[in-house]
Amino acid sequence: MQQKKFYPLLFSLLIIANLAYITYFWLHTSGPALLAGGNAALIALGRASGLYGAFLILLQFLLIGRIKWLEVWIGLDKLSRLHHYNGLLAIIFIILHPLLLLVGYAAAHNYTFTRQLIDFVLHWGNVAQAIIGFLLLIGVVIISLHIVRQKLPYENWYFTHLLTYAAVILAFGHQLNVGTDLQYPPAAIYWWLLYVFVFGNFILFRFCQPLYQLWRRRFYVAAITRETADAISIYIKGKNLTKFKIAAGQFIIVRFLAKNFFWQAHPFSLSCAPNGEYLRLTIKQSGDFTRSLENLPVNTKALIDGPHGVFTARFARRKKFLFIAGGVGITPVFSLIEDLARQNITDIKLLYSNRSAQNIIFQKDLAELAQRYGIAVAHTITGDQSWSGERGKIDRAKLLRLVPDWLERETYLCGPKGMLRGLKQMLLAMGFPKRRLHYEEFSF
Repeated sequence: MQQKKFYPLLFSLLIIANLAYITYFWLHTSGPALLAGGNAALIALGRASGLYGAFLILLQFLLIGRIKWLEVWIGLDKLSRLHHYNGLLAIIFIILHPLLLLVGYAAAHNYTFTRQLIDFVLHWGNVAQAIIGFLLLIGVVIISLHIVRQKLPYENWYFTHLLTYAAVILAFGHQLNVGTDLQYPPAAIYWWLLYVFVFGNFILFRFCQPLYQLWRRRFYVAAITRETADAISIYIKGKNLTKFKIAAGQFIIVRFLAKNFFWQAHPFSLSCAPNGEYLRLTIKQSGDFTRSLENLPVNTKALIDGPHGVFTARFARRKKFLFIAGGVGITPVFSLIEDLARQNITDIKLLYSNRSAQNIIFQKDLAELAQRYGIAVAHTITGDQSWSGERGKIDRAKLLRLVPDWLERETYLCGPKGMLRGLKQMLLAMGFPKRRLHYEEFSF
C-alpha cells in the first residue's frame, strides 16, 4: 500500500477503535436501559450522545493542534478540512446529549422540563458548570458562522475559538461525577488517559514547541526586500539554522514580536531552498496586516510554529516534475524547484500564470535557474494585452502544447483557490493519476 494512503487509513482505524471501545463500555453500563425502551432508552441514548460528543470535541484539538506526528501522516490542509466536518458532527451530539437526558429524566420523574432542569443544576454534581460550558460552545458556533459569512478577519475566528477551551474544562467535571458509564473503572481510566493524551499533545506542539524554538534558534528579522509592486520578501535568521529541519515546499506560522504585530500569527511558505543561513518568506501585500509588514523593524524577534505541510518532494516517485503556479503560489514552488535543481534533478517544467508581467515574482531568479539548470519556464499572462508571450489561463490546450509528456510527470499545483480547483478537475478529467498530483488547500 502506498505510504500516502496508508497513514490516513491508519488514523481512521485508530478513531474507529476508540469509538468502538466507547460503544463497548456504554453498552456494558447503559445497554439494559437501552433495551428497556421508553424513557430509559432516551436516557441511554443521551449518555451515548455525551460520550461521542466529548470524544469528537477532543478529536478537534488533535486535528487543529498542529500535532507534528499527525500532520506528517496526513497533511495540515486535510486535517483542517476534517476539523470542519468533525466539528459539525460533534455539535450535533453535544446538542442531543442534554435534550435526550432532559426529556428522558423528566418523563421518568414525572417532572416538567423546567423542574427537571432545576433538579440537574441543584442536585447533580458539576452539571451547572457543564451547562455554562454547553452555552459557551453553542455561542462559539453561532459567532463562528457569522465570522465566516461576513468574511471577517481570521483573528476574530481564532479568539472566539479560545472559548472552546473554557467549555471543555467546565464540562469535564460532570463527566466523571455523574456520567453513569464512566463509573465503570476501565472506562474512567480510559477517559483520563484520553484527556491526558490529547491535551498533552496539544500543549506540547501548539505552545511549548514554538517557545522552545524561539529560545533555541533566536529567530529574528534580518532584512526586508521588495520583489514586485505588491510583494515583499522577509529574511529571517537565527542560531544554528542548519539544524532547523524544514523541507522545500513547507510553510511556517510566524508571530512577529513587535508592537502592532505580536497579536497576529500568519502562515507563510518558505520561498527558497533550505540553506542553513536564512529563511525567506515572500508575501503578497493583499490585506492590512501584510501591507504593514514592510514597516516591520529589522531585528524583530519571530516566534515560529512549524515547519508544516506535506507539499514537498517526499511522496514523489519519479524524477520528472511539472509545476503549475499562479501569483504568489510561486513561493513554495520556487523553493522546491531550487532544491531539486541543487540535487541535480533538472527534468522540470514550470507553467507560471500572472495577471501582468509586473506581477511576476522571482522573474530574474527563474531565468537564472532556467539558464543554469536547463529548467523549462513558461510564463502566461491573463490580463496584459501587450504581453508578447503566452496569454490566457492555463488550460488543456496549453498543457498539451507546452508539456507534451505531462502524463509522465509528478505534478505540483499552487495558486488561488479557484485556479487550483479548476486545474485539479482538468487534470483528473484528462486521466492524470491522483497519486502523482500534489497540492495543499487552506482557508486561513
